[in-house]
Amino acid sequence: MANFCPKCGKKINPGDKFCQHCGADLTGPAETPPAPVQTPPAPLKRSEPPAGVQVVKAIIQIVLVGLFLYWVWYSYNCAVGNYPNTGDQMCQSIYQFFKSSGG
Repeated sequence: MANFCPKCGKKINPGDKFCQHCGADLTGPAETPPAPVQTPPAPLKRSEPPAGVQVVKAIIQIVLVGLFLYWVWYSYNCAVGNYPNTGDQMCQSIYQFFKSSGG
């Protein structure tokens, strides 16, 4: 049964301690090249916007919520008749709509 040298690949005899062609030591374990180390890719970092941008966004959100609440309050007061004679046509329209629908 013929073996092959792990270093040069030439044919060697099973009982040889050294390769006759390249002189490699055949008594130890065969050297295998180390596997390449693969590092996992770095996770993508989500960058935070600057503090000034966050403050502006928060102010805009507060203003929008305030405007929505004012619209709800205004519409409710028009619907129940608190502002029917102010000359505000939108308020009068809301009042007439709810007055005619029985609400």
